[in-house]
Amino acid sequence: DVSYLLDQIADCIVARGDLDGGEKLFREALAVRRKLFGKDTRVAYSLVRLANLLIARSSLTEAESMFRESLSIQRKLWGDVPPDLAESLDGLATITWRTLRKPSDPKIQQLMKEGLERVSKIYESAGQSVKAAEWKQRIEEFNNATGKFR
Repeated sequence: DVSYLLDQIADCIVARGDLDGGEKLFREALAVRRKLFGKDTRVAYSLVRLANLLIARSSLTEAESMFRESLSIQRKLWGDVPPDLAESLDGLATITWRTLRKPSDPKIQQLMKEGLERVSKIYESAGQSVKAAEWKQRIEEFNNATGKFR
């Protein structure tokens, strides 16, 4: 399908260092998938790919929105353990980590804590112990930096 080809070309363009060109093609792929498939795993996948590029460009607010939309689509389709959940949670946790948000709302604090821990557990259950350890370290550093989750 055309959206797959757009993704592949975008990857090549980004690899050459053209983030603007890659972003444009990732957005095109997302638009095609939205039109063809609606709220589908392929749309969730496109959202994650574009969000990861946006993190590289420091467009964290837009990237966060895309990760959240992807997560919402995945949860509606697959429940609490969709196959690609780790990638969306990883992206959200990365944004949280990079901005070191210190929300005052205890519910948001708890969600952030659960999200970070879930990423670590998902990597652990997938047999990716290095990634799991990396996220455990991030959680500890985040806890120390914010003093919120103790």
